[in-house]
Amino acid sequence: MKQIIKRTMCMQKWARMLCLVFFLSASVGASWTFGKETSSATPLTDNEKAWIAAHPTIQLVPDPEFRPIEFIDEKGSYVGMAADYARLMEQKLGIKFEIVRCAN
Repeated sequence: MKQIIKRTMCMQKWARMLCLVFFLSASVGASWTFGKETSSATPLTDNEKAWIAAHPTIQLVPDPEFRPIEFIDEKGSYVGMAADYARLMEQKLGIKFEIVRCAN
């Protein structure tokens, strides 16, 4: 039963991260997501820009063992596909993700 609960929580976490990635991808234009940046401007609404200005650092709590999506490697670095998207969003939006480590 504990394994089912743990797996369900993991999938819920992945679903939230995936929703965040899709939302931000749509917000800033999908073209840069795939390396085809068409302009240097990030098309955000005034409300989105205000929110980012008020929250320049966002806490991100990755699953340390959800390979290959996200995990903490042997050097203690946050890596994986979700980590790549997080770095891309940091670059494009001018935000900073503070990685908060958890045991599981």
